[in-house]
Amino acid sequence: MSTRSDQRHRVLLVETDGRIGGSGRSLQTLIAGLDRARFDLWAICPPDGPIGRRINGLGVECRWPAGHTTHGRWIGSRAAWVWGMRRLIRRLRIDLVHVNDVEGFRLAGLAARLSGVPSVCHVRMARSADDLAWSFGLAGPAAMIFNSRAMAEHMLMLLPPSLKDLRAVIAPNAVDTDRFRSAGSTSSGKAQLGWPTDVAAVTVVGNLMPLKGQDVFIEAARHVSDRFDGPVAFHMVGRDLTADGQFSHQLQRQIGRLGLGGQVHLHGAIDDVVPVYQASDVVACPVRPVSCCPSGDGKRVYQVGFPRCVIETAACGRPIVLADTPGAEEAAVPDETGLFVPPEDPDALARAILALLNDPDRREAMGRAARELAESRFGIKEHGRLIARVYQSVLGASEPLPTEGAGLSQVMAAGMRGGSAR
Repeated sequence: MSTRSDQRHRVLLVETDGRIGGSGRSLQTLIAGLDRARFDLWAICPPDGPIGRRINGLGVECRWPAGHTTHGRWIGSRAAWVWGMRRLIRRLRIDLVHVNDVEGFRLAGLAARLSGVPSVCHVRMARSADDLAWSFGLAGPAAMIFNSRAMAEHMLMLLPPSLKDLRAVIAPNAVDTDRFRSAGSTSSGKAQLGWPTDVAAVTVVGNLMPLKGQDVFIEAARHVSDRFDGPVAFHMVGRDLTADGQFSHQLQRQIGRLGLGGQVHLHGAIDDVVPVYQASDVVACPVRPVSCCPSGDGKRVYQVGFPRCVIETAACGRPIVLADTPGAEEAAVPDETGLFVPPEDPDALARAILALLNDPDRREAMGRAARELAESRFGIKEHGRLIARVYQSVLGASEPLPTEGAGLSQVMAAGMRGGSAR
């Protein structure tokens, strides 16, 4: 293989969940930031879902092994998916496979291995040691990309021994600051969505599950409603990840019990969340540090690193109130771009929301500072350049990986048994 850093390479991006979510939106920003003069891109993603449609809109063709699934009941259906992906890799002459999260790596990584092609695993959600052992039991990546320093610190000690010495890089999620931008006044944003322009809007953007803390937000909404001298509405945007919509039903019962039926609104999944941020006076991120898996299997899930909503809010020039969970400080500056509160404390969450609702000048100042932070730290071009350097390193190009001192973008030393990114 040629080692020239300017060689064009063919990269296959894999996203096995085609529904709206932070992982898929993060993949979109990566695609937008990669240099197409250096990389030819294809994607494995359900093409008829919202993420697939967005990827197609970026000029990247989505493929899916026809008639096969990664989640079939029988081993044969999963094996057929692997074999179908292997054929695609060979037919497209792919040089590198980039899998967008740990869960999809077990099959996608195996398909890459069977094709003799190196793979990269992008770690966007915290997993347990058992989950990691399962995902990497059939194949291991040539490199891992962590979306925050906190994620790297959480995950490195849990990796199977066979993966302790591979390349690892921290690449914070990015946001398209051209698309995610302030609409000026919140009134114009509210008018676009049909929300009353004279009613303060407090919003949570995130898929519905206990880890995201929408129930904490509803409890805080009761306190805000009781104390705020003016009309206020509370909006939650996101699809329910729990079986049969159980969490949505729980939230609706909670809303009714607290007498908030006319004030708290569940909007479900929305393809384009930009207008939601633009219409919000305050955005909240009430996540828990740990909770149960929405699948109902009893496993623990962890909030590590910062949710996409934090940097999307910042890019739209809005202040945020966020739970102080591991990694939150990587995306927001306390008292400058957001207010930090203890997790699972609805009264503290309400006090912080009220502090911003009652001080328009402070909201505007924090929104301006947040926008500046998003532009300087979370731009898609820098993110694309960093991922490109990971690709070049894995493919044997002479371009070195980034080194310590490149802001949040750091390389973990080859021997990772010590485990932390500093």
